[in-house]
Amino acid sequence: MVVDPSESDEPFAHIVAAMDVVHLSPEGKKEMFVTDNRFGIDWNVGSNTAPAYLDEDDWKSSRKKMQALERDGGLVYLPLNNTPYEGSLIGQVEPGTDTEKHDYEGSSETSRKSVRMKTLQMTSVRQHVPGDGHDLAQRVNTGRRTVHSLNKHGDKVLTAYKDLY
Repeated sequence: MVVDPSESDEPFAHIVAAMDVVHLSPEGKKEMFVTDNRFGIDWNVGSNTAPAYLDEDDWKSSRKKMQALERDGGLVYLPLNNTPYEGSLIGQVEPGTDTEKHDYEGSSETSRKSVRMKTLQMTSVRQHVPGDGHDLAQRVNTGRRTVHSLNKHGDKVLTAYKDLY
């Protein structure tokens, strides 16, 4: 069930940050984040091959957060770092959403033409842009895991989302 935060006091089960996927090209990030409204983790990491810059602990921790979102739903803050866009996306993951595998264009730096990603679909996505009064990039500590809970700064993301909704 999609929650209209402007009309409901129902809390989101989880508020997480989904971070930049360094091994995707700018075009791959644009397609995954902006066109498809998806976020996720590299399918290969944690299963058989882990690139040096992605450790298995990050993959396991991020996967657990994604599984919690699949089960309970939640709100996702996705900074658009290293993409052709400014700001961030904030969207919902509905309870019961399934993880899907999708292929996106890889970065030339990693010499991977295509990267298979485990992804979750966001709905009711809003774009936050710098200068809208929330300054999320400066106010939200996004941590170091690819997908992780925003225990301390989730309220800032929720406030921005309510204003954008």
